Amino acid sequence: TVNWFSHRSPLCALCPAAVCLGYMKCCFGFTELSLLESGDEVFIEMLQRGVAPEQCPERLKGLYWMQDNLANEVLVTFQDAYWQPATATAPFLGTKDLGLNFTRDPTCFGVCNGPPFSPFTCPPVGCCPCLCLPCWAVAPCGSTRSLPGCCLRRTPMTMVSSPDQRWIDIGTGNYIFIPTAGETLVAPGGEPVAFDAAQDLLRVSFYPEQGLSSINYQYRVRRVAHLSESGALVKTEAWDDLVAKVRATNETPGCLGDRCYCNLPLEQRLQNSLLYQNDRQFFRLPPRPASMALGRG
Repeated sequence: TVNWFSHRSPLCALCPAAVCLGYMKCCFGFTELSLLESGDEVFIEMLQRGVAPEQCPERLKGLYWMQDNLANEVLVTFQDAYWQPATATAPFLGTKDLGLNFTRDPTCFGVCNGPPFSPFTCPPVGCCPCLCLPCWAVAPCGSTRSLPGCCLRRTPMTMVSSPDQRWIDIGTGNYIFIPTAGETLVAPGGEPVAFDAAQDLLRVSFYPEQGLSSINYQYRVRRVAHLSESGALVKTEAWDDLVAKVRATNETPGCLGDRCYCNLPLEQRLQNSLLYQNDRQFFRLPPRPASMALGRG
């Protein structure tokens, strides 16, 4: 079994993932960060960007870590979403562009799970012709054909909350659960897991017609940082847990430099995806708010 799905998968680290990552940087304005080495200014910038970040519901403000997510997706913000006026039936109503402030691992899975397979704008003028011209040759900008490297349309995630503000429907049987202070989260065996119900969230997928008994996927969405009233970055205990998983040494690697999992049982393969995180992340910043853009000239 090939290790193509873990957060630190070395498969295709040089090619084609590195080539695709270079293409995204060159043509789509993506950048990289290091969870261990990047300064606070990178995360402050993420939290200041968006159409009107101040309109985001207070409960959703901050930088969140998608802990336990087997997909190579790690950090996300909701402040950059386009938030519409609340209604009686939907106190939260917003649209989040999944290509902006949504970090992924620089792995084959991370690259294939995001742009340029679902990019969000056409390549700007002046991008690398050796990488982008083949894209334009098979599908000019504006095409909706799902071909690797093509200029596809945006991939919005609509967020509609329940009237009691406990659930956010993000479409196709996928939800975000908003706990309240005092609630606890336990593992299947009953043991408690790290979770701050006052600020963390829970991503849950199930079949609505069958109820919560049909849950087929879930993971914690933990707030690792937020901005103080003065604009400084405040990191939470969840940030320390994230850093610990980045620093952790893989004690049970697969063979061939962790490229193959034929020496590991299925349970250990999954555990490796849960126990270890990749330090490097790639992502794309949203536009600056109009007020910030004007302030910077």
